[in-house]
Amino acid sequence: VNLMREQQQALTDGAAADLDYKLGIHLAALARAARELGVHGFSDPAAQQRFLRDQDLRTMFDNAALATPDGAIVAINPPAERPSSIADRDYFRRVRDTGQPTISAPLLTRSARQPAVIMAVPVDGTDGRLAGVLGAALNLQRANVLGDLSRATVGRGGHYVIVTRGPSPQIVMHPDASLLLKPASALASGDGIDKDMTTHAAIPAAGWELRLVVPAATAYAPLEQVRRNLLLQLLWLGLGCALLVWAGTAWVMRPLEALSSAIRTLRRSPDSQVRLDVVANDERGDLAREFDGLMTELRNQRLELAAVTDASPLGLAVVPRLVPNA
Repeated sequence: VNLMREQQQALTDGAAADLDYKLGIHLAALARAARELGVHGFSDPAAQQRFLRDQDLRTMFDNAALATPDGAIVAINPPAERPSSIADRDYFRRVRDTGQPTISAPLLTRSARQPAVIMAVPVDGTDGRLAGVLGAALNLQRANVLGDLSRATVGRGGHYVIVTRGPSPQIVMHPDASLLLKPASALASGDGIDKDMTTHAAIPAAGWELRLVVPAATAYAPLEQVRRNLLLQLLWLGLGCALLVWAGTAWVMRPLEALSSAIRTLRRSPDSQVRLDVVANDERGDLAREFDGLMTELRNQRLELAAVTDASPLGLAVVPRLVPNA
């Protein structure tokens, strides 16, 4: 299990590093576009719309928008029917207040009501002051740097999950689209032989956490197979040992069985010619010698009794002893 976890952790670290690099490239491309926009000016709405349309941001993002410092959207590509204000969005306030690029927590876009992540960078005017905010969205349900990862599989049933970090983490990416934007508590937690194997890695560029989840049925399948094989081998080993013990016991007990048969024969017919192994130097030989001695004594007693009976003119009679009543 430790070896599998180490291998899975290495895969998770590699995927997290690759995603962090790609997100950094997306932010860098957005920041470069913001610098170009700041050089060309920020006052002509037609120029702003043309700038967004001519830029290559559409190859990296699902849409891009330009907002003034007060949060009003002045240009959007592709054009939306009703551009709205983003003054209440947390990512917009962070860019406006800190002047640093940022990546939002997962949210629903107001125009299409689609789950998305917004990357936003400041646009500085020719005077060096904040002229606006340039934002671009990654739709979490489309083929992009996040959507592609949600469809990636690891082995049989393994998948990636991204959650935000902080006191109330949310699900950024998951193969099940119904879980997007929901609290991370909706995901199964913990490890064990009956639970999914999960490894974690940080994504510094966005402040997220990447998780690689491999179902227990897949992760522990080799162990279960080994367990079944071991139980089967133990069963066959037990049967083999029982057979060997039975055969060995039967072979060891053959002389004792022969002695027992000889004793039964002598009990039925004391005059039978039965050979006893009285030379064996073991317990069986001791028993045979004692029994042979007993039979010799009984035979001698019979011979003595027969001699006395033959010598007596009156013969002998055996009567029971009478015991007087108490």
